[in-house]
Amino acid sequence: MKICLINNLYKPFSRGGAEQAVAKKAKKLVQQGHTPIIITTKPWDGWGSWKPKVTYKEEVKIYRFWSPNLCWYKNLSGHGIIFKSIWHLIDIFNFISASIVHNIIRKENPEIINTHNLMGISFLLPKMLNSMNKIYVHTLHDVQLVEPSGILAWNHKEDNLFQKIHFFLMKRLFDSPDKVNSPSKFLKNFYQKRGFFKESEWQIKKFELKQSKSIKPKQVDYSRIIKFLFVGSLESHKGVTQLMHAWDEYISTVKELHIVGDGIYKQQVRNWANYRQGVKVYGRVKKSRLDEIYNQSDVLIFPSICIENSPQVIKEALSHDLFIVASRTGGVVEFDEYNIWFFEPGNIEEMKKKIAEVSVNVLIKRGLSTEKKDQDNFEITWAKYFVDYINKEFNTDFVAQNNEQQNSDVDVFAVSSSGEFDTLNIQLTQIHPELFYEQIGGRKKFGSEVKPTRNYNHKTEIEKSSQMETKIKYLLKEAIDKKQIGYANPEDIVLVLQGYFQVDMVRRAIEELKEAPTWNFKGIYYVFPGINRGGVVNIKSLSN
Repeated sequence: MKICLINNLYKPFSRGGAEQAVAKKAKKLVQQGHTPIIITTKPWDGWGSWKPKVTYKEEVKIYRFWSPNLCWYKNLSGHGIIFKSIWHLIDIFNFISASIVHNIIRKENPEIINTHNLMGISFLLPKMLNSMNKIYVHTLHDVQLVEPSGILAWNHKEDNLFQKIHFFLMKRLFDSPDKVNSPSKFLKNFYQKRGFFKESEWQIKKFELKQSKSIKPKQVDYSRIIKFLFVGSLESHKGVTQLMHAWDEYISTVKELHIVGDGIYKQQVRNWANYRQGVKVYGRVKKSRLDEIYNQSDVLIFPSICIENSPQVIKEALSHDLFIVASRTGGVVEFDEYNIWFFEPGNIEEMKKKIAEVSVNVLIKRGLSTEKKDQDNFEITWAKYFVDYINKEFNTDFVAQNNEQQNSDVDVFAVSSSGEFDTLNIQLTQIHPELFYEQIGGRKKFGSEVKPTRNYNHKTEIEKSSQMETKIKYLLKEAIDKKQIGYANPEDIVLVLQGYFQVDMVRRAIEELKEAPTWNFKGIYYVFPGINRGGVVNIKSLSN
C-alpha cells in the first residue's frame, strides 16, 4: 500500500519530536512492506526552488520543495513580530504550496494521506485533501492550531482574542479528516474542548515501552556518581533557567549534568557550565551520539514550563532504561506508570526534592545504598507512595515515619495525624529478579554481580519463559511466602513489595494470588515508584 506522509520538516532539517515521529513511521511502513512517500519543505537554494525535487533515503521516496513565503519555516524564529504576523497570514492561505502538494498526490496516487505539522506548507491543504477520494488522517503533535508558536504556559486557562481568531480559522480549514491521531488524551481533550474534528474518528496512540536497539549492556557502576541528562531546545519555555537554578542549589559532589540541545540560550548555558564542576554541554548531536549519551546516563530531567503533548525525549529515555524527573504538564502525566518523579513546573524547590529522591533510587538500583541514611530515605520514599494511596483509598490521614530501631520487623510506621486511626506497621521488601531482569518491561539486566541492597532481596531460579506475568507471579508469591514464615504475628504487619515491574503487568499477574487463603498479613500491596494510585497494586486489602 502506498501511504503519503506530509510534514513541514524532515531529516536532515529535523527540529523536534514531530520529525522523529514521521521518520520512525516511514521506517516502520517500509518494514511492513508498504511504500511510504514523504512530502516536506526545504530552504531556498536558488531560482526554481519551489519545484519539487525527489530524493531517496532508506527506501523512502522524498519530495522536497521551497514553500513560497517571506522565509523558510525553520528560519522564522529569528524575525520580529510584524514579520511573523505577515508570514503566518501568507502561510494560512498559501494556495501555491497547497497546489504543489496536491499535484504530487495526484501523481503518486496514494491510498492513505497522513498529514502532520502543516505550518510552513499551507493550511488550505486539508480542504483539498478532504475533497479527494482518499483516506485522510491527521496526526496532532502540539497546540499549533490554537497558538501558532506552539507554546502555551503549563497553567494556560483562557485563550486570548488572537488565539480565538486563529483556532476559528483552523477549525474551518481543517474540517474533519477521516481519522485524527493524538499521542495523548490531554491533546485530544484540548482540541475537542474547542470544537475541533467533530466528525472525525479519534485514535489515541498510547506509548508502548520497547527497549531501544541501541542499548548496550552497561558494566556495573560501583561509583556513587549519578549522571543526569537534559535533552531538548535551550529555550526559556523548556525550563532551562529553572534547571540551572535548581542545579546550583542542590549541593552534591557526586552528580553530573549533561546537556544536549541547541537554542537561543545556548551561549548562556555554556557560560554557566564553564564555572560548574560536572556539567557538560554538547550542543546538537547526531542520533548515534545521542544514543551513546543515553546509555551513559542514569536520569533524564525534563523541566518544561509549557504545555507538552507526549514528548519524544521521554519515550527515548524510557526505552534506554533511564529514571525521569519531569514537570507535571500536559500529556507528560500520562507516563505516570513508569519510573517518573513529577514536580510542579517552575517549582525549583520541588525539582530539587525530586532530584534527591531519584538519586537514592539510582543508588539502590546499583546496590550501593547500604548506608543507613540512604536506606532510610529509600524506605520513606516508597512508604510515602503507599501511604498516599491508603489515604485516598480509605480517607485516612496517615504520615510515614521511619522506625529508628535496628533489627526490627517494622521498617516504617504509618501514624495518624489526628490520632483517629491505629498506627500501621509497614515492612518493605524489594523484588529483585536478577536472572531474567533484562526481559521485563524493556529494562536491562542488573547483572549477577550486583550486591543486594539488603538481605530481603528475593531471587528465584525460574526457568526462562516468554510468560513474563507468570514469572512475576512466582516472584511475588515467593517473596510473600518467605516473609510469612519470618514473622510471629504477620496479622499486625502491612507488607509492601517494592519493584520496577509495570503496574498493568503486575495487576494481571496477581489475579490468582488474590485467591490465596494462607497469607495472614494485615495487608499486602505492590508499590511501583509513582506518586498516584496508579503506582500501587492491591494484593490483600487492609479492608479484608
